[in-house]
Amino acid sequence: MKIGIDVDGVILDYERVLKTYGDLYDFIELKKNGIIHRNEHYLRNRYNWTEEERMNFVNKYFLKLSISKLI
Repeated sequence: MKIGIDVDGVILDYERVLKTYGDLYDFIELKKNGIIHRNEHYLRNRYNWTEEERMNFVNKYFLKLSISKLI
């Protein structure tokens, strides 16, 4: 028997958490204007971040948020 687990936002609202942290990172830490493409799902396309800014977000928040949402 195979058991599947649905974690696409029904059980864990991980995407909303990432978007919220992305907004805060962009506005508070980077002092930028916020979302550029509001309907975009991928963080790399939602903001006007450089590659360095994106990697800083990933290194600072992505793993921490991933672990905290699974516990």
